[in-house]
Amino acid sequence: MKNVSLLTAFFGAIFYLPLQAGSLSVENENPNTLTIRIFAAGVSLVEDLSESCCRMRGGDSCKFHLTPQRFQGKDRYNIEGETNPFTSSGVCRNLSVHKNYKVIFTNDTVGTSCMAFELAP
Repeated sequence: MKNVSLLTAFFGAIFYLPLQAGSLSVENENPNTLTIRIFAAGVSLVEDLSESCCRMRGGDSCKFHLTPQRFQGKDRYNIEGETNPFTSSGVCRNLSVHKNYKVIFTNDTVGTSCMAFELAP
């Protein structure tokens, strides 16, 4: 009976690992306040995509823990930073909820830029 319990615990741990949350560290190197949107990757006209939104002052940073449950089971997401509706927003696309990222928003001549870097687990 102990062998069955150990095997169950072992295989349960293997199947559990990919479901753990990834982390998203966001830095706003833009001097202006950004509106940050995090939303599931997909076709927004067809699908009801989950979305998170927050405001971030210039120079601030924050951290998120993301899971597929947050995005209705999807494991890919996008993050967008926008200073105002009249300039282009910076978007990093197709990030995985199972990986860790550092995302940096910067100011450029036409609006905001987004750069994503995958971090070691």
